[in-house]
Amino acid sequence: LAGGLNERFSGGLFGNGTYLAEDVAKNDQYCTRDEKYGNYKDLHRHLFDLPKVKHPEDIFYVIFCRVALGHFVRTRDALHDMDDGARSVWSNPERELATIKGTQTLHHSLLAETGGRIQ
Repeated sequence: LAGGLNERFSGGLFGNGTYLAEDVAKNDQYCTRDEKYGNYKDLHRHLFDLPKVKHPEDIFYVIFCRVALGHFVRTRDALHDMDDGARSVWSNPERELATIKGTQTLHHSLLAETGGRIQ
């Protein structure tokens, strides 16, 4: 986390990116167990060493963020713009988002709504 939310380190249905969810239950599906003290030295130093708290030996982490999406495009299938079904959400095969309709500016974010391929 020291370097921020780096989109190059995670990928999924929509390619590399920073994945965020409105519902913590969705985040919970991606959490992995931290079973032992020392597995994540920097994190453990801040969470357990500095406040002098014992590592519970069985813990999961979720980070809560408040985000601004900017101009977003919505999809239910990872392919098509929900608000204009004829348009792709992608501008090219490298998964760069499409331009905002009527401009040369790319969308800032992709909002995946449930339904279709997204559950």
